[in-house]
Amino acid sequence: AKYLCQQFNYGTVDSVILVIKLAGTLELRQYLPDIIQQIYAHRTNSHMQNIGMLSLCLLGAESELVSICRDSSIASLLSFRTLEELFNVYQGDREALCDRLIDTAADAYIRRTCVKAIGQNCYRSMADRVMPLLKSPQLNMQIDAARTLGQLAYAPAYHEILAMAKNERWELRAIVATALATYGADQNTDTLIDLVCDREWWVRYRAAESLTQCSDIDGILARVTARNDRYALEMLRFALDKKALRSRKGVA
Repeated sequence: AKYLCQQFNYGTVDSVILVIKLAGTLELRQYLPDIIQQIYAHRTNSHMQNIGMLSLCLLGAESELVSICRDSSIASLLSFRTLEELFNVYQGDREALCDRLIDTAADAYIRRTCVKAIGQNCYRSMADRVMPLLKSPQLNMQIDAARTLGQLAYAPAYHEILAMAKNERWELRAIVATALATYGADQNTDTLIDLVCDREWWVRYRAAESLTQCSDIDGILARVTARNDRYALEMLRFALDKKALRSRKGVA
């Protein structure tokens, strides 16, 4: 304990980062004030930000995390992927953390991380908090919101997500192609067939994957064949072959 205190007070930045990581790994909550102090003192050091946030997550320090994430004076230096990884190791109530930060975090990446976590962890009670973000001026936030609401099969979002099938951005159309399967592939065949004929490869791929979940595959094949789009038909056959191969591996 004496050594850790010495490092916090007199150590180099690198040694302080090491003891912060140690405090988080060993669940030494008595060092929370020191960790917070160092995050603020080295707010322009991305490594300190990363390890400091990691330790707070390992300690399940909800109030401290919320306070830092809401502080606009600490601009997040962490990537979206890094923030996702930090949220995944959080030892507290992740749903409660998302609830407190989805609308109030100072950094857009943190708000997006909350939206993505809601879908991945099926926090259905928070779907209504995500719904307004379908109209976000930020494309990436729209994408994350549509993906999450699709994962949750949130009924009030269905028509808005369906309308995005005609969006000019292929990234949104690709998300819709996956989301419609969770609402029911058989109920969305017309739109999915339109999407499997899309000009963008990823949209066709996602739509083909969704169409493999339809109950009448022969009928779907006939309808896609009638479109006279060989790329669409090739993609659908590819998705069906892929599904069949997975089934054989599962049986084996």
